[in-house]
Amino acid sequence: YTDSSCPALLLEPQRTNLIPHSEYFNAWILDGNGGGQSYTQNYSTSPEGVQNASRLQLNKSGGSYSRFRFNYTSGATETQKASIYIKTNDASSKTISLRYAGSGRIDKSITGDWSRFYVTGSALNGVGQDFEVFLDSNNSDIVDLSIYGAQIEAGSYATSYIPTYGTSVTRSKDDCTISNTGDVIADSKGSFYIEGKIDFLDANGIIPLTAGINTDNLFYLWIRTSGVVSAEWYDGVLQAAINSNTNVISVGDSFKIAVGYQDNDFVLYINGTLIGTDTSGTAPSPTLLRIGKYNVDNYTGGSYTKAMVFPTRLSNEELATLTTI
Repeated sequence: YTDSSCPALLLEPQRTNLIPHSEYFNAWILDGNGGGQSYTQNYSTSPEGVQNASRLQLNKSGGSYSRFRFNYTSGATETQKASIYIKTNDASSKTISLRYAGSGRIDKSITGDWSRFYVTGSALNGVGQDFEVFLDSNNSDIVDLSIYGAQIEAGSYATSYIPTYGTSVTRSKDDCTISNTGDVIADSKGSFYIEGKIDFLDANGIIPLTAGINTDNLFYLWIRTSGVVSAEWYDGVLQAAINSNTNVISVGDSFKIAVGYQDNDFVLYINGTLIGTDTSGTAPSPTLLRIGKYNVDNYTGGSYTKAMVFPTRLSNEELATLTTI
């Protein structure tokens, strides 16, 4: 995965775009009591570089509102995230509003550049909810927009866009696993390094890196919901644990984390700072490496830009240099 600045690894949980036609808006409803509203399919070039973005013109002049809405009935009571790409067609800046599933009005500033806009709603089982793009008394009187890529998904945060063409589509969870790591992970010693950025912390926190699949030979690095970073090593039972009780990572923060370990010698560094040591315990010999995952479940919540494995226990000076931001 490549972002705007450097190569990065995007790991996401399984998600479903519940809107059956994400790029074609014929099922959406135009209504209002002002100057009128219209929709034109395949009007402009979308973020994917294809002429499949639609034109949406809203005009509330002489009235109180103008809107474009999609009604979706959820099969569950849950938090859902609705999103859509929008830009103005004349490069102007306009203010519009979004609303979904009891979210209330969310005002958005639209420019001539494509941006993805989000709104969080609380869907009710069996109750239809409108995902709305609208103008009212808080907004501009007239807007001329391009729209593309509508998505409704269960969850408190939005994942990357999932195109749909006639039915909802489910994207499987990402799994970055390296098996047979004998040539990179040494027996009973080593160092791990990972850097990235925290996008969210949900009820599980996130686990950016795991070596091993059970407590016989296991290391895992866990960023808890509180932002505390925990490193734990197992060899049948827990052998060593280090927690960043004061040095926490918040949503939006970039991080560089490294650990070094061998028998009776465990250490954790975050962003150039020594977090802690543990001088008692048997070091594991894991044979599998996972990024963004623990066992059979994903705990992804960040964009990982680099991960490295060393078959030696690096010195504390090397770990400090490696993690300095």
